[in-house]
Amino acid sequence: MKLGIWSNFAYLAVVTDMNYRITGIGPNVGVRTLVRLVSFAIAAGVHAETIDDSGYEELVIAAEGGDADAQLAVGEALFFGQGTPRDIRRAVRQIVDAAKSGSTEARTRLADFYMSGLVVPYAPRIGFRLYMESAVEKDNAARYEVANSYEFGRGVTPNSEKARIWFERIAAENQNPEVAIKPRAAKSIAFCFRDGTGTAPDPAQAQMWMKKAADGGDPDAIFQLGKLLEFGVGTKPDQKAANALYLKAADAGYARACLVLGQIYLLGRGLDADLDTARRWFKRAVRILREEAEQGSVQAATDLYIVHYESQVLEDQSAEGMKWLRKAAEKKYPRALLLLGKALAEESGAEGSIEKGLAYIEEAATLHESDAHFLLWQMYRAGVGTPPDEQKAMDELNLAARYNNITAMHVLAEWYRTHPDVDAAEELAAQWYRKARDGYLALANRGNFDAMSALVVLYGQGRGVEKDQAEAYRWLHRAAEIGYDKAQFMLANAYENGLGVDRDEKEALSWYKRAAAAKFLPAMIALGAIYEQGALGASKNLSTADSWYHKAFVETRSLAELDNADAQYLLSTYFARGIGTDRSTGESILWLRKSGENGYLPALMMLGSIYSRGDSVPRDVEEALKWIREAAEQGEPRAQYLLGKAYYDSSALDTDYPESYKWLTLSTDLGFEPARMLRDELDVILDKEEAAEGRKRAKEFLKKETRWQPEELAPDEADFMPEGA
Repeated sequence: MKLGIWSNFAYLAVVTDMNYRITGIGPNVGVRTLVRLVSFAIAAGVHAETIDDSGYEELVIAAEGGDADAQLAVGEALFFGQGTPRDIRRAVRQIVDAAKSGSTEARTRLADFYMSGLVVPYAPRIGFRLYMESAVEKDNAARYEVANSYEFGRGVTPNSEKARIWFERIAAENQNPEVAIKPRAAKSIAFCFRDGTGTAPDPAQAQMWMKKAADGGDPDAIFQLGKLLEFGVGTKPDQKAANALYLKAADAGYARACLVLGQIYLLGRGLDADLDTARRWFKRAVRILREEAEQGSVQAATDLYIVHYESQVLEDQSAEGMKWLRKAAEKKYPRALLLLGKALAEESGAEGSIEKGLAYIEEAATLHESDAHFLLWQMYRAGVGTPPDEQKAMDELNLAARYNNITAMHVLAEWYRTHPDVDAAEELAAQWYRKARDGYLALANRGNFDAMSALVVLYGQGRGVEKDQAEAYRWLHRAAEIGYDKAQFMLANAYENGLGVDRDEKEALSWYKRAAAAKFLPAMIALGAIYEQGALGASKNLSTADSWYHKAFVETRSLAELDNADAQYLLSTYFARGIGTDRSTGESILWLRKSGENGYLPALMMLGSIYSRGDSVPRDVEEALKWIREAAEQGEPRAQYLLGKAYYDSSALDTDYPESYKWLTLSTDLGFEPARMLRDELDVILDKEEAAEGRKRAKEFLKKETRWQPEELAPDEADFMPEGA
């Protein structure tokens, strides 16, 4: 399932711990944020948000006298510009002095800088060593970073067992909420209770500890508390209260909070949508990130690429974003190497770009980037930039799962389930399903819709867990309550048809309305049909039906005019059927062609069909084959079959048996049975040289193909519902 226009950007701004969706689909749940640069660890109860000019001067005097706590507090004040102009380099120097003076918290903070390359060199191994030194001294913030480092291979080889031990130490020694504890350490405890790492998940405890950290002035904790409130972790969802906390964190100079506020104003979550205000918050986030990137932060540089590349409200600055991404990649930052490799591999028309992209992704994998291993599984399996190699692909999938990529765990479990002849397949499938479930649970508790969707599948179909329809629908209901429009639509459908819940027309209508109010197009169309037919207890009202149809039409047209190929295709169907507007064959074909020209696969296939049959347009086989060829070049197996058949027996193309064999081979390899049958016919009539030439052309096509996109990682949309839904 795709997240829509925000993909990576949405994850940067929204998902807790900045889990990035490298492929743009499904939960990219393999990697957490490696650095929390903007977190307070101010000693002695001094918080930067309360420091005024005179207070800052007093701290400076104490710091100059060698007071480690004061040195750390001055460093934090300089970092966030509280009571003094922001100065990152001076901030780092003060924190270095505090670490030299014996401050454990300062040493942990210094480790953050080595993990990011901010002012100091990017050196994750040094960062890990400093975390470990502080962790041994029972600094819980450092313990949490050590655990994360072992879990995700930050400066150390991944080791899940050692990660578990460190998480358990944090949870076991900090059960008493009355214990005085520093903000960042309290936040680490909150993360353990939120994610169920080292202890059983406890949303109420997570919120309590996060509030302690937020009350202590930690801007990341303030932000994280907002996430807990927004997504209903330990409480009912409260968007208004969450927005207030985001604003407080943003005012403290926290870039992620600025990004979230930008998205909130853009989408109107809990307040009126305001594009100008959204743009201002996005620009403020960019300024903060750029300042840190200019001081060497590889994390900030990578984030700048994501914001520039994905934001649809800022001016097109993709070149600027790529500049910063390359800077981070030059320093061997794994995430940057992966993103750069992915960008090059997806680049259309650039000679050798796929091979260059593959090289960057392979380099990221050597640095234990689990998403890189997962992407290599796809590329090796499909033969993208390299000859297909199923064994290498499986090796990479196993590494991705071993290095805690949750989607890889799920895929590996599915592989063992569908290969029962493999030794211990049933046991291994169950093992990886359980691991995937635990990972999805941690993400779902942070409000991740893709993880909730995966849990609906696992519980609804009994994959690796006991089949539990009630639990499946609990997660679907939670996603809907949080405000995910697709979940609201799915829940409405469930209530309408009695799928896993008692049939309830009133509830169905209510959820359709909520999804439609969020401008979810299928829900808007569904409401139109409900009022047109007088269904689900609603009074028949053609005026209201027309209103919803027209709203869907207007919303779709606005997206289509922004060159959204999906919307252009949908708009074509509206004109063809007269949904929300007058019927118009001419407008329908116009928008269908626009969608096809943007490479939208369903539009390409539809254009091929209508021109081949002369449906609403003059019959034109050559025009039909033009669109079918483009679909075939995108890897659509039916289109490849039709093109191969045309080279075999169509008057519209000169007969070319090797070219026919090529396309039929490509389609056959994708499992399209009619292509296999026709190729078998060719095997009988062709000589060996012609067949060999066809196979050669097929291999050359795969090698030169430049439109490759990573495949869907999450279950199909239809799979989000339990069996029988």
